[in-house]
Amino acid sequence: MVAEGLSGLVRKSIELGEFGRFPIKGSCWVDILQFADDTLIVGEGLWKHVWAIKTVLRAFELVSGLGINYHKSKLIDINSNSSFLEAASYFLSCKVEESNFYFLGIPIGFNPRKESTWNSLLTKMNRVGGWKNRFLNLGG
Repeated sequence: MVAEGLSGLVRKSIELGEFGRFPIKGSCWVDILQFADDTLIVGEGLWKHVWAIKTVLRAFELVSGLGINYHKSKLIDINSNSSFLEAASYFLSCKVEESNFYFLGIPIGFNPRKESTWNSLLTKMNRVGGWKNRFLNLGG
């Protein structure tokens, strides 16, 4: 339920025109992706959006009473100016991460045609097979 509050703050920031969704091929828009305590906030590399993210995160901390772990938080660049990225990471008190990363074990930004991209995921899937379905139920 708390994570829904963060989504609501991001949506409100978009409504107010402070933050913008990221277009994917013109027909799909992404702003926030969440699973449990993992969150990706996706936007364009603009100072207006960096300020909006800082405002949303601070508002979330104040309203929820929870703290953002900025030492684990990362700013990921895709086609942005490196000096902008460094300045934005300093402003947000987080680290800079490569554009190739893993989210929930899925490789993001890697070349999907290379076998090496999928090796770690295939290794994990082989371990699941070793369970012999002992911990999986038929319902899902």
